[in-house]
Amino acid sequence: MRNRLAGVRSPVAALVAAAMLVMGIVVVPGSVTGWAAGPSTFIWGKGGDADTLDNNVSSNGETSEVTTQIFNLLVRAKPGLTDVEPDLATSWSVSPNGLTWTFQLRRGVTFQDGTPWNAEAAKFNFDRWSDKNNPYHAVKGFDYEYWDDFMADTFKESRAAGPYTFQIVLQRPNSPLLYNLSIIAFEFASPAALKKYGAQAFGQHPVGTGPYKFVEWVRDDHVTLQANPSFFRKGLPKTQRLIMRVIKDNAARFLALKAGEINAMEFPNPDDVKGAMADPNLKLAYRPAFNTGWLRFNMNNALFKDKRIREAVAYAIDRKAIVDALYGGYGQVANQHMPPLMWGRTTTPGYAYDPA
Repeated sequence: MRNRLAGVRSPVAALVAAAMLVMGIVVVPGSVTGWAAGPSTFIWGKGGDADTLDNNVSSNGETSEVTTQIFNLLVRAKPGLTDVEPDLATSWSVSPNGLTWTFQLRRGVTFQDGTPWNAEAAKFNFDRWSDKNNPYHAVKGFDYEYWDDFMADTFKESRAAGPYTFQIVLQRPNSPLLYNLSIIAFEFASPAALKKYGAQAFGQHPVGTGPYKFVEWVRDDHVTLQANPSFFRKGLPKTQRLIMRVIKDNAARFLALKAGEINAMEFPNPDDVKGAMADPNLKLAYRPAFNTGWLRFNMNNALFKDKRIREAVAYAIDRKAIVDALYGGYGQVANQHMPPLMWGRTTTPGYAYDPA
């Protein structure tokens, strides 16, 4: 799915008709042969390739799988949850009028090229995202979709109020600002690397503060990352090398797993999940539903301007049958765009299957 938070960002004039995906990850314990050089290397089988490694301008989930290993945010979602916790910021406060957010930044952090992380670096990134005339803003073929959707209409300016004090000034209050800042598209890049490579080429030479450093990207084949020895979270990363292999076919990816060519994979076919359950050498890890699929009405069609027609279609779709057929029992029927864990989810009964 192209939009990682499509449920949040899509128009509500749509009929949610498919499943919230709850497919697990299949893991092989221990080291593997083939690509692996030993237990110090972890090989991840992913379903597609990134379109760029400059996540500020991408809405591709395959991009974010890689960039989350390279970059950090001001704040991040707690693992497995949507609650916010510190990342490159250690604390924050907001003015009584809700217009000025002040972040105290983590000290002693450097980007992977040695550039210091501080308030000036934070401001450099915000200036790049927000100002279309900034020399590092324009990237041919891409735009700042998440910035435009979540920040642009309330943002006024950013300030380096001190060496490690960073401020975001708003035109009007933005209640979910902290949650918005945990979106992966707001990762911080090295100002020196952006100046060195330019906005267009930075996506092939990403430099952040994260647990892994970029080594190589062979398109439609693999991305190689190396452990960042100066990563600020002690004890991480757990492996010296991370290889992300692109194997687009789910079944082929599962065969590579069984053959020991990769350590883990995402999105197995439902039948392969059952096969993994019966294999003592494989483990399944499930994650909560965080992805939605839907059927959208074409409101340019005069037929669908009639609410009664739209309601008739809603009642006529057997969502559970779709979930059972497509996801083999590993999906959840959706009654809205927002997944169960997402902040802002509402209580709605949805439409029951009722052909009569």
